[in-house]
Amino acid sequence: VNVTPILTLRMVEKALKKEKLYLQTMKNALGEKAYMVVDANNVVQTGEQGMSLIEVAAYAGFDVTGLE
Repeated sequence: VNVTPILTLRMVEKALKKEKLYLQTMKNALGEKAYMVVDANNVVQTGEQGMSLIEVAAYAGFDVTGLE
C-alpha cells in the first residue's frame, strides 16, 4: 500500500492558530495568490511580498520535503 500524505490549508491554519498567528491572502508582484502570516494585531510576521502555501507550511513547522 502506497500512502500519499495530504497537506491542506486548514491544517496549516490550525497549526498557526496554536501560536496565535493567522493567514492573510494577497496577490504577489506577479499577480499570483500568496499568503502572509500575521499576529492578532495584524502585524506581519513573514515577508510582505507573500509566500506560497508550501513556504507557509514550512514556517508552521510541517515537513514539506518532497512537496515542492
